[in-house]
Amino acid sequence: MASVVLTKGLPGSGKSTWAKAKMQKRPGQYKRVSKDEIRAMLDDGVYSPENEKVVRDVRNAAILVALHTGFDVIVDDTNLNPRHVQEIQALVLGQADVQIMDFTDILLEVCIVRDRNRPNPVGENVIRYMHRRYLEKGADGIGG
Repeated sequence: MASVVLTKGLPGSGKSTWAKAKMQKRPGQYKRVSKDEIRAMLDDGVYSPENEKVVRDVRNAAILVALHTGFDVIVDDTNLNPRHVQEIQALVLGQADVQIMDFTDILLEVCIVRDRNRPNPVGENVIRYMHRRYLEKGADGIGG
C-alpha cells in the first residue's frame, strides 16, 4: 500500500529539509506537497481564511493525483492542528497508510533562529503563537 508521510512541527524545525533529503535518497518514490509552496504559487504567499480553502483543496488534489499515479507522498506542512491530520487521513483512507514524522521536539529558540535565516521567514511572533497554541502542555487543552 502507498504511504503518505505527514511532517509535524513548528516552522524552522527542519520538516522541509528532511522531506527534500528523503526524496533525494529515494528518487522517483515520493512527491512532496507543501501548503506554503501552493500558497506562494496561488496567492503570492498571502494567508487568509478565504485563500486557505483553495490552498487545502489544491493540496488534497495533489495528494490524490500523486497516489493514483503510483507515488508515495510527503506533506511537509506544520500539521500541528489535529484537524489537518484527520482531514488527510480521511482523504486517503483505503488508498495509503498515513505516517507522522514528528519534529515537535526541536527547541522553540532553534526554530526561531532558523526561521530568521530563511528567505521568507514566518516570524518569531507566529512561531511563538503556534508553540503556545499547539505544543505547550495544557494550552487550549490540546498541547503536550
